[in-house]
Amino acid sequence: MTNPKTMFKGANGPVLAAIKIQTCWRRHKAFSAFDQLKFLMRMATIIQRKYRLYRLKMSTKAKVTKLKEASLEVWRQMQEEFKRCWPEIKKETRVEIHINSYTISEQKRMSLD
Repeated sequence: MTNPKTMFKGANGPVLAAIKIQTCWRRHKAFSAFDQLKFLMRMATIIQRKYRLYRLKMSTKAKVTKLKEASLEVWRQMQEEFKRCWPEIKKETRVEIHINSYTISEQKRMSLD
């Protein structure tokens, strides 16, 4: 039965040939379906990664915006406090300190009053 020349001869020859054809065809269809499934899974994985990165980017953007707003709110409160206290600050004596820029050469900075 294992000899290819005599495999499909005899009374059951056509039946065995049909079984062999069905077997090969089913294997081919199963392998094609498996190959297609592997491709689709690979594409789904790529889409999932991209979506996760997008969500991470959006959440990070929201956190940065939230921190920026909080910082701006603190700055506004400090400004309001300064405006409210300005009449008292104006009456007190103050010392102003001017620091020379570091973009000027050192010799010029040292020579300036």
